[in-house]
Amino acid sequence: MPVIGNPIPLTIVGDTKTRFAPPSSIYGETFVGRIPTYLIRQGEAADLNLSLRDENSELIFPSSLLENVSLACKFVEATDRREVLATIEDITDYDPDNAVVTVSIPEVIFNQAGVYEGYLGFHESGQLVKTVKFRIFTEPSPWGTVNSNLPSIQDCRMLLRDSSLVENELLGEHQFALEEIVDSIVNTVELWNSTPPPILQMRTTNFHDRSLMLVGVETFLFHRFIEWLRKNRLPYQAGGIATDEMNKLGEYLQAYQVRYQELVQRITKQKVMCNIRAGFARLG
Repeated sequence: MPVIGNPIPLTIVGDTKTRFAPPSSIYGETFVGRIPTYLIRQGEAADLNLSLRDENSELIFPSSLLENVSLACKFVEATDRREVLATIEDITDYDPDNAVVTVSIPEVIFNQAGVYEGYLGFHESGQLVKTVKFRIFTEPSPWGTVNSNLPSIQDCRMLLRDSSLVENELLGEHQFALEEIVDSIVNTVELWNSTPPPILQMRTTNFHDRSLMLVGVETFLFHRFIEWLRKNRLPYQAGGIATDEMNKLGEYLQAYQVRYQELVQRITKQKVMCNIRAGFARLG
């Protein structure tokens, strides 16, 4: 029986702790400029390989000036940046040849599933002069210390039929990148928090409804794809031949509207029910 897809060669990885932010790509073209996003699972003590180059591949901070600069990193939850969860001072693991900094993930981050943001700060003469933002998605697993109802990236891709390149014959790539899925998780929690009544404020670390989160992820991913189709669709006709291979705008717009309506209705219903329950006291 033929096997569809390319075989995966067995390779020996030298450093299993280091995580890299995968590059974004569309139609086989890779690009930079989005928020670097790293994927780990609960319980995995990992190091992040953080690039110090911008969207133009230029150095964010010249290596010649790093001798007089100290590096530190602060971590927050992605939907509530008021509380600093962890701080790493005096980071010294810097590779000037490859323009990367290695940052160890704090235990509070890898032990609880959720979406986190890190801010690498460059300090010169005691003053903050530059920051680099990145994200970490800690997927749920039984190796963590706190249970979670968040779906994994594989769960989201399975729902979208985006697990393999074979499922996207026209694109030849995953339809949605890691950072888009993670950002959709953040957007879903933010929509929950902003939908009235203003109760039960959530974070990605304690979101309670896995099914609702999957609907939210699908909804916000479709919104992103609609924007991409709207900007890049170009019907073409010449020599009696017409092509419009990106003519999916109407289909995705309809699917987005249906899912968004379902998402808002489910959020509102849950919050109203909880608000009503809170209005009745019980004795005994």
